[in-house]
Amino acid sequence: PLLVCFFLTHSVHIWADALVYAPITDQKANFPLSYPMTAKSFLIKQGWLDEDQYRQLSQQVAEQPRRRLNYPLRPLSVQAPESAPNILLVVADGLRADQLDAITMPNLNRFANRHLRFDNHLSAGNQPRSALFSLFYSLPSHYQRDAEQEGIAPVLIDELQRQDYRFGLFASGGLDKPLYRNAIFSTLRNQSFDPAVNGAEGDRKAAADFDHWLEQQDNERPWFSFVYLDALNELDLPTGAVGPFQPSLQQLNPTQAYQNEQREALFNRYRNSVFYTDRLLGQLLSRVRQVAGRDTLIIVTSGHGVEFNDNDNNTWGFGSAYSPYQLQVPLVIGWPGQRQPARLSHPTSQLDLVPTLMRQALGVQSPLRSYSTGQSLFKADANRWRLASDEEEYVIYQKDDITLFNRRGDVQLLRARDYKTEPNASPELSLLLQVMNDLNRFQGE
Repeated sequence: PLLVCFFLTHSVHIWADALVYAPITDQKANFPLSYPMTAKSFLIKQGWLDEDQYRQLSQQVAEQPRRRLNYPLRPLSVQAPESAPNILLVVADGLRADQLDAITMPNLNRFANRHLRFDNHLSAGNQPRSALFSLFYSLPSHYQRDAEQEGIAPVLIDELQRQDYRFGLFASGGLDKPLYRNAIFSTLRNQSFDPAVNGAEGDRKAAADFDHWLEQQDNERPWFSFVYLDALNELDLPTGAVGPFQPSLQQLNPTQAYQNEQREALFNRYRNSVFYTDRLLGQLLSRVRQVAGRDTLIIVTSGHGVEFNDNDNNTWGFGSAYSPYQLQVPLVIGWPGQRQPARLSHPTSQLDLVPTLMRQALGVQSPLRSYSTGQSLFKADANRWRLASDEEEYVIYQKDDITLFNRRGDVQLLRARDYKTEPNASPELSLLLQVMNDLNRFQGE
């Protein structure tokens, strides 16, 4: 039966490829471990397929508009709350979870102790674009290109608009990027996407612009604000700043690879940048408490972490591995009036933020699976698996094990504690099939 299925599936794909039948041929991009057979050249050579007709048909199919992202799967059912909260989402990108302590981040640590702190929280991407996409959409980042090309905004942004929220968007580095302009905020009107400065100066400006915007708000309509800080991605500090953690690397040369003998000075440079970011966060959170007229739901998190050869495998920065140092990020939520202060240790993911907000803050009644690959942040499931990815690679975290695979069919099993290969281990097929199903659930036509 297995041999029959093999020949049958490949024969069907050969037929679909010859007739340019996209609903079948497009599926090869959805299954990273699949290599379906094609035979166009052979069919043309034998005279069974007209080459000119094939090219004409291919051109016609390419010009037909097709929706590749079916999101959400069905219209949402919503019972909007009588009093909608303000929502502030602050992303201090590059902030790894182990920096949230009383010494390096006294302000955010104090805020976390008074509210909700998630201690076992993973990003869904190891670099800014993939992480931000998954944070806003609650989808794996292989859908990112489709969202940008089709101008599909997150269901969160659409629902906030439907409930008449005001928007204040402030990003170090500017909002003039395809991910913002063509996808996340593509349906917003009267938004400025002008480029801006980045690094420490960009963070300062984003925080100051938010402060100015906040003072202009009233209590008649709720607001949603997104503040993005990126100094940590560049290990940047304000001009003349020194920082308390020494010895610290004074000059960064992006053209030279980091050396292990630089690790302490480089890590202290990073901690000094974190310390500066915490000061900005302290000022920002204080201003929200002083100025905001209604209850404000405050979320502070990061897109990804930063690695400094922590596992002695010569891995540095971000976007270079799916280790815990690059994926584990802090998540702190101030949820006034509904949640008591708590430290939560069950496994959570950035994919969980949108479904939690949609259901508990905006009154969305639809099943989470119709618009999300996450679950509620407050659902404690010690055995759950968590996914992170970019457009080519995928990683599954399940308890202490990491399964890394890509579109070429390579599979590798690693230990979470040191990100080293697990000897004599084989991938769990049922887990891979379950993940494949989630990866393809929102695939369109």
